[in-house]
Amino acid sequence: MLEAPYPRVENIGPDSFDIVVKPTEQCDVFYVVLADGAPEPLPEDIVAGAGSLEGAADVLACGSGVISDTSVETLIPVIVRPARSRAS
Repeated sequence: MLEAPYPRVENIGPDSFDIVVKPTEQCDVFYVVLADGAPEPLPEDIVAGAGSLEGAADVLACGSGVISDTSVETLIPVIVRPARSRAS
C-alpha cells in the first residue's frame, strides 16, 4: 500500500513533525509516537484508535487519518506532548 520512500518524516521541530504518506490506494493511516524504551503496542491497539492509547504513559502522540487522494503526498502533522512519569 505504501511504496518507497513512504512513509517518511519531514519538518522536524522541537515538539512536532509531519509524517508524509502517498498510498497506492485509499486507506486509513494510523500512527503512534512512543517514548524511548516503550513497549511496542499491538497492531490492533493502534487500529482501535487514539482512545485506547491516549494518556498512556509511554505514548507521546497518536492518531489516524483517511487518505482518499492517492495522486499527491499527504502530510499528517504530529504534535508531541511530554511523557508522563511512570509510577514507581
